[in-house]
Amino acid sequence: MPALLETPPMTADEFLSLPDNGTDRWLINGELREKPIEYRDRFSSIALTKIASALGDWNNRQQRPRGVVYGGGAGVIFTGPRESLVGVAVAYVSPARAKLQTPSCPMIDQTPDLIVEIPSLNDTEAEISEKINVYRAAGVPLVWIVNASRKTVEIRRPGEEPMLVNSRGRLSAEPHLPGFEIDVAELFW
Repeated sequence: MPALLETPPMTADEFLSLPDNGTDRWLINGELREKPIEYRDRFSSIALTKIASALGDWNNRQQRPRGVVYGGGAGVIFTGPRESLVGVAVAYVSPARAKLQTPSCPMIDQTPDLIVEIPSLNDTEAEISEKINVYRAAGVPLVWIVNASRKTVEIRRPGEEPMLVNSRGRLSAEPHLPGFEIDVAELFW
């Protein structure tokens, strides 16, 4: 029986050189993932806009140098033995990490301090779980998973159990984004 050849893991550079074929793509641990392009429902879009706006307002009140708020599917490269490249709804990168960003790289190449995931209607739990595992392995200290239809936010921190906050609760990004807090109800219509 002939031996099966193992395909070497794809790198972020190889991923970025792929021609646009009208599909949504991401790279998880060197493996290409593809599915039809999806659109956010209006409630998820509102939550994305409100979170990005609140983070931007908070960031503008900070002393210089300031961090950077990214939104709308910003690409983030996670390096390691098997690279990953994913789009995130919203990300915040601290000033210390932002100054290390490679100027010529079109994607975020520094580990964000906060990633906000707002799953689309056809994102599977397995896809979200894969991304969360990538974030955990890369050392992202704070992840919020927003469920606009349920009006909840799941908070993930390394070494802690996930915590679910509903529309009566308040989100805090301490200590990574000092002073940033927002009522969960403000994120939804």
